[in-house]
Amino acid sequence: MHPSPFTLLESANWIPSKICSECIEMLRQSQWKRFEELVAKADCRAALMRLCNAVPLTVHDSQSLVCPQHGEDCPQKGAAAVVWTPSRGEYVPILEGAKVGEEREKYVEHLRQFAELLEAEKKEEQAAHPK
Repeated sequence: MHPSPFTLLESANWIPSKICSECIEMLRQSQWKRFEELVAKADCRAALMRLCNAVPLTVHDSQSLVCPQHGEDCPQKGAAAVVWTPSRGEYVPILEGAKVGEEREKYVEHLRQFAELLEAEKKEEQAAHPK
């Protein structure tokens, strides 16, 4: 298996990844599911708000999709904008199941509202059962 080249959002240069095209496809198929699992496990406002700021869209792997110019300090933090594979050619590796466009905006707003509800529930619980 040969590494698949990728580009970052603001780069026109192809960069060799440290993983093969099959691994990139596996990440594309699984990363949204893992994000949803994190959302399901979040039990406080702070955790959900952090997730609101990190809703994934494309394949992300900070160990395998490393910017040669900035390394780990790259603002893109391992997010691939475009990938090239022998079977598909050049494509944007949008995560399977990921929300896009208006649906994405609504999803993030829903998470924020849910985070606020969790906070309100917590305050009501504390008021009902003071220490």
